[in-house]
Order: sequence, then structure tokens, then C-alpha cells
Amino acid sequence: MYRGEYGEQKDAGTEQSVLPTVDNIRRAPGKYARSGQRIGPSIRLHREFAMLFKSSIVAAFATLVAMATPAHAGDTGLYIGGSAGQTTVKQDDIDFDESDTSYKAFVGYMILPFLGVEGGYVNFGGPNKSYGSLGSVDIDVDGWEAFVLGALPLGPVEVFAKVGVLSYDIDAKAQGAGFGSISGSDSDEVGAAGVGVAFAIDKFKIRGEYTYYDVSDIDDVYMLSAGVSYHF
Repeated sequence: MYRGEYGEQKDAGTEQSVLPTVDNIRRAPGKYARSGQRIGPSIRLHREFAMLFKSSIVAAFATLVAMATPAHAGDTGLYIGGSAGQTTVKQDDIDFDESDTSYKAFVGYMILPFLGVEGGYVNFGGPNKSYGSLGSVDIDVDGWEAFVLGALPLGPVEVFAKVGVLSYDIDAKAQGAGFGSISGSDSDEVGAAGVGVAFAIDKFKIRGEYTYYDVSDIDDVYMLSAGVSYHF
């Protein structure tokens, strides 16, 4: 037995390890920093894994940004698109609050990165409600819409708001033992407004939006939709 460099007892017949122990590092931290010796394979592997993980995150982020850059928010020019979602129609005096699948197709033109125009066809579906033995009420609405659109470009993300007009046709029908058979239709031009957010990937933009329509003789008509647009 003999005493090692730091006073520990060692067996003379045992070969010394080339790797420092934790106690040795605590007693003489400067020695291993100066000598450049390995601190241990497990620590080295941990560092290599951490560097690889960070590199992968950076590469993934760079790829996403690169894909979004060609059609980043703030582009000008022509675009076309379509959306689908849910339209809700409310009429308080008959306790009507129903939704149905709806869709729209649109075309737009960004005059400036923050200002454009957009218009298209919208179909609100046919919300209906059953009143039991009294009968049922069906309301069908569709029309053409046109908006002035303002956008706030934030890199590949864009927040937008729009205000405009809806020219619509509405058909309402009530039938049953309590209603008899009642039907009516109407056409009008009313105001509309909406807000939304879009994310650009190459020449496409994925968008979600909320639009409110001030339809005459109906308390509330609004549409929540998600869709995609292609920018030329």
C-alpha cells in the first residue's frame, strides 16, 4: 500500500486510472482544467447529445422559416381561397339558436402589404330547429360578400380585420301542427365585419376567422371558419 497524490491509500499492484475521480476534481479543480484530460465518457456523451439536440432544434426552426419566407405576411398581389366552418343563427323571439355547416369561396388582391380587397360567395347552410309537436323552423341563407381588408404582417404570421357588405338571399319556413305551413323569403344588402389570423407556408396561407353579418330581421348571424388561400 502507498499514499497517492492526494493522500488516498492505494494498492501497489493496482494500475491507476487515467480518469480523475470526483474527489480529486474537488481537491484540485485547476489541474484537470489545465491538463486537458477527459473528465469521463458519460459527461462527454452528455455534452455531445446536448449539442446535437440544440443543433436539431436550430435546423428545424431554420427550415420552417425558410418555407414561410417566400410567402411571408406582407406580400402584395392576387390570391384565391376557400374556407369551411360553422354558421350560427339566433332569433330570440322564437327561441332559435342553431348552427350548421357553412363554406365560402373568395378571391382577393393585396394592394399594399397592409391593405387589400376581398370578395366571394358564402353559403351559411340551413340551420333548423324542432319544436316537438308544434313543428319545425328552417332558415337558409347565402349571398355574395365584399370587404376592404387591413393586415398586420408579423413575419410568416398575419393578423387581419375586414369590413364590408353582404348581399344575401334568405328563405325561412315553419311547418307543423302548431305553425301550419308558413314560408317567406327576402333579399337585402347589409354590413359585415370580421377578424382573423393567417400563417404562410410557401405560396399558401392557412387562415382562421370570425365574421359577423348584420342580416335584417335576424338577431345574430356569425360564421367561424378555417381555410386556405393560394397567393400568385
